[in-house]
Amino acid sequence: MTTGQIGVEPQLLSPRLCLVPIGAGAVRLQATDPHRFFAGLGAAVPAQWPPLPFDLDVVGTIAGALDRSPDLAPWYEWVFLTRGAPDELAQVVGAGGFTGPPDLDGEVELGFGILSEQGGRGYASEAVTTLVGWALHQPECERVVCHTLADLESGARALAKMGFRPDGRGPYP
Repeated sequence: MTTGQIGVEPQLLSPRLCLVPIGAGAVRLQATDPHRFFAGLGAAVPAQWPPLPFDLDVVGTIAGALDRSPDLAPWYEWVFLTRGAPDELAQVVGAGGFTGPPDLDGEVELGFGILSEQGGRGYASEAVTTLVGWALHQPECERVVCHTLADLESGARALAKMGFRPDGRGPYP
């Protein structure tokens, strides 16, 4: 699997996944030419993209932020790919990332989504654990928060398994 055409550094590896941060051009490409985007990741084109809760408005916001600060790509969008044999196309399982770099208090917000056909396999826990670990190893990050929709039980369960706990201050009903 090669992700050099689309991804930026650092790529993160977990037991089953490769997490690839993407820059501004690639963020736009996923919306305008998904076949080229996924080919550049060495991945098969998924039937659904992007995964909920992401949409094209979010993609545009991320691209704009990366136009202003391209070196901050790891603080925005990451694509989650399966790790397989070098000659196999990776399978896309989801995406996630942060709403930007940590604020002045060292807090960063994480969001994630797993494609419906990839759900129930533990990919959310694996990807989020990997992203949280990366973030907390950055000197400017002290705390990671994550909000989920009240009616998205699978997201809430995954977050609870990873040690997140409700604090009642989320922006979603």
